[in-house]
Amino acid sequence: AYTLARQLDLLAVETSRQTAIADRLCAALYMEADRLLFDGATPWELDEALEAFGFETGPCEMQDLTGIDGALALRRSCFAQDVLPIVPRMVAEGRLGRKTGVGWYGAGRLAGICSGPGKLTGCDGVSGRRPMANLLSVANTLGF
Repeated sequence: AYTLARQLDLLAVETSRQTAIADRLCAALYMEADRLLFDGATPWELDEALEAFGFETGPCEMQDLTGIDGALALRRSCFAQDVLPIVPRMVAEGRLGRKTGVGWYGAGRLAGICSGPGKLTGCDGVSGRRPMANLLSVANTLGF
């Protein structure tokens, strides 16, 4: 692995677990985003904050693009006992992101209808992003 990494001009890092480092970091980011959402942040606030910090895409938008079911599987593979109930419920309801047209954001946002040059515009009149779940009502429904 080290020889191949050197040939590809990459850095190989050895760990005691078989899960890829990028997967573990991504799962940790998603889990922390879940906690912030559960504490009252909105998906578009998290995404905008991390994009302002230098991320290409925020965690909620990334999950919508790659599939919320896959993001849930990643969380469970790395942090099985710590998964908050929001994302499993979204998956159970078929809210899988771009695959189904509904995830953290609505169909218009996922289809690119609300995007403009550089920044998102036109969906909700404020940030351009259209949230699909009021997380507080989801939390109340789940009894939290």
